[in-house]
Amino acid sequence: NAPPVTTDLNFTILNGNRYEMSGKAWLNSFTEFSASLNYHLGIIKDTRDDMDGYIGFGTDLKYGFFSEFGTSGYLSLNIPMLFSGRGDDDGHNVISLFSDPSIDANLSIQISKERDIILSASYVFTSMHGPWQWQKDTGNINDDGKNITETEPAVWNDGISPEFKPQGLYFSFTIRKIRF
Repeated sequence: NAPPVTTDLNFTILNGNRYEMSGKAWLNSFTEFSASLNYHLGIIKDTRDDMDGYIGFGTDLKYGFFSEFGTSGYLSLNIPMLFSGRGDDDGHNVISLFSDPSIDANLSIQISKERDIILSASYVFTSMHGPWQWQKDTGNINDDGKNITETEPAVWNDGISPEFKPQGLYFSFTIRKIRF
């Protein structure tokens, strides 16, 4: 007998600094320890006060510490890998990799046989940000007939590249569906 399939759709809003929709597919969700495969889609404000889009994937590692009368509580470690895009000061479309792992406290409340709502408080304790880069066409073609490109750093007129500072406390709302 296969375990139930549990999926989440999560919404995070933070004071005009971040908006995110994410989804999770839980593996063995009814055990004390479980993990999920996640996707992320959102926008986040950078240090230049611009909103930059991002997309990514990740995982949650969950530890359930109580489950009574249709309510359960669990802690999780969220580890995302996100790719952000924007324009640099020379008009190139640039991308950067970043991650903002968090410790999450979650309260799940059953609202029907197959649906839960989840209220979460997430503390982002660090963030990592890679360099902004773009792909330059060299004008050469390889043996397969494809253009050869080179990775170039983004151009910032003031010499300071925008970063994300997502550290702090976030609140989110999730709708969960359980398929038996």
